[in-house]
Amino acid sequence: MPRAAKHLALARQWQMLNLIPTRVPGITATELTGHLAEEGFKVSKRTVERDLNELSRQFGLTTHSSTGKAPFGWYFASGKRTDLGSVELVDAVSLTLAGDVLEQMLPSSMLHAVTGKISRAREKLKSLKGHPMAKWSEKVRFVPPTLMFRPPSIRPKVMEIVQKALIEERQLEVRYAAFNEKPRKLTLNPLSMVLRGPVPYLVATVYKYTDVCHFALHRMEQASISDNPPAIPPGYSIDAHITSGGLDFGSGKAFRLKAKLSDSLAIYLSETPLSDDQKVSYRDGSWQLTATVQDSWQLQFWILSQGQGITVTSPKAFRDRIKGELRAACERY
Repeated sequence: MPRAAKHLALARQWQMLNLIPTRVPGITATELTGHLAEEGFKVSKRTVERDLNELSRQFGLTTHSSTGKAPFGWYFASGKRTDLGSVELVDAVSLTLAGDVLEQMLPSSMLHAVTGKISRAREKLKSLKGHPMAKWSEKVRFVPPTLMFRPPSIRPKVMEIVQKALIEERQLEVRYAAFNEKPRKLTLNPLSMVLRGPVPYLVATVYKYTDVCHFALHRMEQASISDNPPAIPPGYSIDAHITSGGLDFGSGKAFRLKAKLSDSLAIYLSETPLSDDQKVSYRDGSWQLTATVQDSWQLQFWILSQGQGITVTSPKAFRDRIKGELRAACERY
């Protein structure tokens, strides 16, 4: 038997062991064949029956039938079931794809356990190169629609302390160096943590204030946990905060944006709208955009990045702001 086929046979049998229950009525060979097919193992019922007979001699499998005749349900005899420590194929693919994000977001206390599973998941996929689903993680990638920025350097101890404060719901004492400012000591009330692109931010309030602010973890020079519980604003929700545009860095106030678009940008925004109520239509010799958006640095940054592809026509205050930024940029050239 070729080596790849042996690996697949072993993986199939390992999957079978994880499907077999510990009590009657057990699971039949026909049911196992169907479950294996869903996992990508195309084998006959006869092959499954041969596997069951072989596995029963090593793992204490036994059969049950209420009538004493086929079909028989297979199950682990009492005390024979052990923790097989297996990673199922679908979990192996999922963990391999999500591994990079999990390693950045999970607390160190949880990361230790997950890292082992991620390693086993990657090893399992290596051992199943002949299986079509094992190649899935090699065929898909997430690419952000921006420049591929490298993640900032974060002090490991700071990350650990911030995560612990979030878990235990306690205040943080930090030494924070905002951009182009001298470091200062702050008492923070941790609310959430958000990974925005490659940069993790702590969402928190300061002292007894209720304004929700964002603190880049790589700008925290020191951190320690207080014995005091955090003061959480009434009704705070991380999802509501994100939906309101809180992570876009701006006032979050909604307004009706109107602009002229180039042909290519009109097509792009028709496929990926700026808002649910967006409209793109062709009139007066050009593509016209109307959409309800939130005033933010992110919106301004995006419009400036489109160059001559977009011309803001309304509201006037926002148009003047964009015009001023473009004029200042041209003067630098």
